[in-house]
Amino acid sequence: VASLPKLWPVDRMDAPPEEALAVQQTVVRIRARVAAAGAFRESVVPVPGSPIATDYADGHGLDLVTHGLSWMLSADGHLLTLAAAFSTGELQAYGPYSLLRGAAEPLARLTWLFDDSATSRERHQRLLGERLENQVEVRKLKAARKQAEERIEHIAKRAAAAGFTSTP
Repeated sequence: VASLPKLWPVDRMDAPPEEALAVQQTVVRIRARVAAAGAFRESVVPVPGSPIATDYADGHGLDLVTHGLSWMLSADGHLLTLAAAFSTGELQAYGPYSLLRGAAEPLARLTWLFDDSATSRERHQRLLGERLENQVEVRKLKAARKQAEERIEHIAKRAAAAGFTSTP
């Protein structure tokens, strides 16, 4: 493994050289993926006729994109932490699985929220549902209860204005 950059502490890894190289390549791929996601986020512009352009025309596109970007950043943070753990060799027994789950969950929600087969109305309803679910969880914290209640009321008003009915 003499050809590996000194940047990687593969000499401290308890792994054969081939596995150490595979770990290093994984870290490089994760960092490249995060960089590509960053470039994508900087260039998000609604293309005329696209679903997101419809969402913008319907008045909730910016809200969708903002919510989606926060999920992407959350996934990136988990993946970068995983890359850092791999590159230092400081891995705990189940740590990588927790980090992968932390990346996968927001990306799954992002995929569902921006599903091209969903209508603009469905995406708007999904977004409000996600925001409501988040505030219901935040409300469980005593220190944040009042603000969460206000947000829940605001979300309910937006849903009613859009013609959505609430569910228990």
